[in-house]
Amino acid sequence: MNRKLVHEEYHSGIKLQKRIISSNNFTYSKTIELTDKYFANLGNILDIGCGVGTVDFFLGSKGKIVRGIDISKKAIQFAIANSKVLGLQNKTKFSVVDFPIELCVESMKVF
Repeated sequence: MNRKLVHEEYHSGIKLQKRIISSNNFTYSKTIELTDKYFANLGNILDIGCGVGTVDFFLGSKGKIVRGIDISKKAIQFAIANSKVLGLQNKTKFSVVDFPIELCVESMKVF
């Protein structure tokens, strides 16, 4: 099966996110712990394989500017919609990019 189709299928049942995850979220606790530790002094972050943007919204809520890219068009559509629902469209930007196959200069402009 085409890997783009696999990613689209994976994201077929997603719904809009109603809130930003917190640091005590069981599913993302280790990810948040690592981002807090290693990204504390960074202002701009590129998230390759961002999915629907869950971690990106957490980082954006902490003042980071995040560019998320993912192979799944469906995931990116939801990430963009979620950024509006959560009021983070000025902190997060999302694009469909088949990384590393697509190395389109325009798509890779991070900020």
